[in-house]
Amino acid sequence: MDIDIIDDTVKCTNKYMQGIRHKFARERRCTETSRSEIMALLGLLYLIGTRKGHHANVRELWTADGTGIQILVGLPMALAFKYW
Repeated sequence: MDIDIIDDTVKCTNKYMQGIRHKFARERRCTETSRSEIMALLGLLYLIGTRKGHHANVRELWTADGTGIQILVGLPMALAFKYW
């Protein structure tokens, strides 16, 4: 994926976030994203796809009982998915 596409994704995501920020009780729940965050998300999606996680529920991917994807268990992104 070209870096220009990632930069456009960051720009459009931040524009969208500005439009919905008023819906949040705390503005810190709706912060702008960065290139590194989008690249990390794309990397996680790639990892999930390689581990056949595309058929799993999001909560199942972060399960710490040994059935989830081990590297995801240590990441706090599961908290963000709970709001979606």
